[in-house]
Amino acid sequence: MDTDAAEYEVRIASMADYVDRGADRAFSRMAVICLDCGTRTRLTMTARSGATSITCSEGHTTRDWRLTCEAVRNVALTAAAARVDVAPADAETWLRARSDTGIIPEYEDII
Repeated sequence: MDTDAAEYEVRIASMADYVDRGADRAFSRMAVICLDCGTRTRLTMTARSGATSITCSEGHTTRDWRLTCEAVRNVALTAAAARVDVAPADAETWLRARSDTGIIPEYEDII
């Protein structure tokens, strides 16, 4: 299934984290936040036409290069399977981070 061609949207009440497990078995974890106001809860993640965005409850919409269409799809499908409109506050949401060492070559993916 082409996750870039589909549209997904999921709302989460709890905090979400990007996770990345490197080839060297290192494990990175970084908060998903609104890049405008820094809020970590009550976020809506959207994937449309290969682009992703994060919208906070204040209405700020930002893009984060680590968020992938596949990650949004996975959370949306999990929420749908659980029959919830919003991932509950006690849910732990982990999103596989996009790894891109070309952004700052001296460092690995997440800074």
